[in-house]
Amino acid sequence: MENNTADQNTQPVTPNRAEESFHTPDGQRVTYKEYGFQQSILHNASPVSLQVELRKINETYLQELRKDEATQEKLKDPIRRRMEGLKVDLELQQEHWKAQKEDRIPGLKARIEALNDEIATLRRNREVHRDEQPNRISFIIGITVLTILTIYLWIFYTSAGYSAFFRDFEAGDIKVANSIFDAKAIVKAWNDGVPAFVLVCSMPFIFLALGYLIHKCLLQRHWTKWLYLLGLITVTFCFDYIIAYEIVSKIHELKRAASLDNLPAYNMSMAFVDINFWLIIFAGFVTYLIWGFLFDRLMEEYERFDVVKQRILAIRKEIEEQEKMLAAEEGRLKAMRDDIANIQKQIKYCEDELGAIFLDPKNFEHIIYQFASGWIRYIEGGQPGTQIEKENRRNECRVVVEQFIAAHKARKTHETEA
Repeated sequence: MENNTADQNTQPVTPNRAEESFHTPDGQRVTYKEYGFQQSILHNASPVSLQVELRKINETYLQELRKDEATQEKLKDPIRRRMEGLKVDLELQQEHWKAQKEDRIPGLKARIEALNDEIATLRRNREVHRDEQPNRISFIIGITVLTILTIYLWIFYTSAGYSAFFRDFEAGDIKVANSIFDAKAIVKAWNDGVPAFVLVCSMPFIFLALGYLIHKCLLQRHWTKWLYLLGLITVTFCFDYIIAYEIVSKIHELKRAASLDNLPAYNMSMAFVDINFWLIIFAGFVTYLIWGFLFDRLMEEYERFDVVKQRILAIRKEIEEQEKMLAAEEGRLKAMRDDIANIQKQIKYCEDELGAIFLDPKNFEHIIYQFASGWIRYIEGGQPGTQIEKENRRNECRVVVEQFIAAHKARKTHETEA
């Protein structure tokens, strides 16, 4: 690698701006300004020749730097210190990478393999776990209660649904029991038409489905299940509220018609203090909640009859967690490998820097401008020609110098980034 520049930030010393001197090929020591004047005379201040001479100045300056070993070593000290720090970082990263690869990841893989072996063992020895099954008598009692509650909910919601939406109340229906429970609700709904029959028959299934959804909500493991459960219960309560309000408002209208007193029309505020209203709510809504939570509990008990299945499900969940941890650790391992490669690249760059010639870019530009000053001095004082011709020549030479400096900076930037 040929690198004749160094990062300016690594230079601890900035040379003064006195006129620099050097040894010419014939052994004379002259300043760059004087040398520029001499070369301008030899080449008649030609801009093309100026380009060639600037390249020669660049090479001459590098040769001077090569001879000054003490300064070069001093300028390279920051690079050496940085490289030593990088080597320490590299060693630490390699130790972490080795520990990750040889300890952490193999440990997770071994745990996953052990869990898979445990699943296989459970499947081969199902009989060993039969004593861990739940109490069958308790389960049967729960099934019986759930069945009775299902029948009750069927009767309640078919009757309540018909009474709320289709029934024409009569004088003897002012009692809440008479207004809700109607043994002939389904028959009457059929007589009222297919839409009424379908609505009345499907009403219990709506609440049974809502109760089933309680079980599905409780199966979730995220905390948001409680939000879903609250929303589900709220929706069910609102549904029961509508049914209860419709029924008690009809009862109230019957009482208004039969009473000699001028009773007010039924409204929301009256419903909140009406015992019949809350009786209907609790007769349906509370029973629905009991049915939903009991169903969830019985489903848990039912799944426990197959203890092996439940243990396998638990082990599989643990395997999923271990696999997530393994994926995360493998991601960290890849990141460490990338960091190691990056540090090695930086160390290689430092090694290449130490093999290069270091210079101070500002000092180098100062030398170029000194040489150019001598070159242009001949144009101003010694070169024949009109003032316009001299001005044009000066401008051409200035452009050559600026382009040379710009190219030198661009090359330095490219080499630094590389």
